[in-house]
Amino acid sequence: VVRAWWHHALEGVRIITNLPRATTLVNAADLRERSQLRETYVNLCLQAKASEVKGVPAKDLPPDHPLRLLQQMQLRLNLPEILEWRLQALTTTADAVGARTATETSTATSAGGAAPAPAAPKEGEQQGRTPSTLQV
Repeated sequence: VVRAWWHHALEGVRIITNLPRATTLVNAADLRERSQLRETYVNLCLQAKASEVKGVPAKDLPPDHPLRLLQQMQLRLNLPEILEWRLQALTTTADAVGARTATETSTATSAGGAAPAPAAPKEGEQQGRTPSTLQV
């Protein structure tokens, strides 16, 4: 009963203030299109990272270069989407690197070699803590 009353009150406020309906309620086709757009963006981020060209401005790259396509796509997207999808691309990259490292480690141990020892802390470093910049 209380929920129905709040829905009724919200609908009344929306009508009185001429607010449009929430855009978060979308149909399945919109969700599919948004999902494909996200996958395209993440793949372009990964391709741009893999084909990174140092010292060349983006305007001098060919039009079909992933970095150029990524920039064109960013002009049409909202900032929160760009940030969220870039973070997803970064985590995808980190997961791939972690999986590759785990595979190499398991291959080395199964081949009879010992697992690589963890690096010893350098002189003056505290293990597990970041040194304070105030220490002399």
